[in-house]
Amino acid sequence: MLFSHFLLRKSKKMSRIALLSVLVIVGLSPCFGARILGVFPTPIRSHFIFASALLRGLAEKGHHVTVLSSFPPEGALENYRHIQIAKESSSDRGTYERLSTEGWSYFGTLRLLINGLRQTLQTANNTLHSSEFKQIAQEEFDLIFLEMFLNTFLIGLGDHFKCPVVMIFSAPSSEFINHLSGNPSTVATLPHFLLGKSQEMSFIMRFLNFGFTTVERTVWSVIDWRERIYY
Repeated sequence: MLFSHFLLRKSKKMSRIALLSVLVIVGLSPCFGARILGVFPTPIRSHFIFASALLRGLAEKGHHVTVLSSFPPEGALENYRHIQIAKESSSDRGTYERLSTEGWSYFGTLRLLINGLRQTLQTANNTLHSSEFKQIAQEEFDLIFLEMFLNTFLIGLGDHFKCPVVMIFSAPSSEFINHLSGNPSTVATLPHFLLGKSQEMSFIMRFLNFGFTTVERTVWSVIDWRERIYY
């Protein structure tokens, strides 16, 4: 009986020692932040504002963040490396400024998207072939944050760096995003974001919704066709 009691006390003591040892080992184990790459080739500041806040926050949490963009941070940030990419010509900047400042009329927006397609694709392609990108092309990253704006072919960076890609699209959900993410297209029940926030659609609104969606799908098909030469 005394021997059994002795073994029980010894077993409890050994369990406490084992638990304490595990806690010490876990507490002393090194913890490494992720290596994160942000790629924002389009020189439109509004596309970069909220993403830059996210990337700065990740750097403050100890992750190692590398960002390619036209907008350097104000002052040095720990764990944050910014690589300045070349800015576009004045004519191209004019197109980007119109894209970001003109009113959101439906057909006006589609017209600007089509007119700005050449500049946007060329800008993204120039970024991939720039000396700035070649500086990091052979580095390793754990995650990529990618600006999605008429440059879907850049998703291939995930295959190049062998890591996941998080796409950032600075606009409400659309047929383009639904197609990329696998979301269903609910034309009959959810109004297009350019139709407003109405929860109930009349027959006329459903008809307009169908028309807007059809035009948008056609435009994105043209954009997808134009992008194929960059894959």
